[in-house]
Amino acid sequence: MVGRTGWFVSFKGRLRAIDFSGAAARDLGGFALPKQDGGEPEWRPGGWQVISADRAGLLYILMNPKSGEGTHKDGGTEAWVVDPKTKTLVRRIALKNHSLSIEATQQEKPLLVASRPDGSLDVYDAASGAFVRTIVSVVHDPMTMTAAR
Repeated sequence: MVGRTGWFVSFKGRLRAIDFSGAAARDLGGFALPKQDGGEPEWRPGGWQVISADRAGLLYILMNPKSGEGTHKDGGTEAWVVDPKTKTLVRRIALKNHSLSIEATQQEKPLLVASRPDGSLDVYDAASGAFVRTIVSVVHDPMTMTAAR
């Protein structure tokens, strides 16, 4: 959610905005994630909690380079940061470990938290993508997370 707008991402990499501010939800349209050139694999969203947003409205999408039919829950190795206002890819954050879910924190200088299959959390500086630390074996269910507001 960014304010009262919910952002959703499809397995084929389309983002769609839904406005939940009124009595009825309203489709605001969408756009495709930028394609990568230069012989890169076909990156697609993958994981359990695939998309998150920070307080500034940037979207973080967990991406998998080994995508294909049936891989939508496999997680990913990068988080792509997208500015929905300009519809551009701001940066790519290479994750230290394969992750199942991501969540951006809501503080002024947000962190990106990635949950691993072993129950550990990897923490990154969301602005730079720099790895900060690992919190070992603290998650019973690495599928979903919620950052405090």
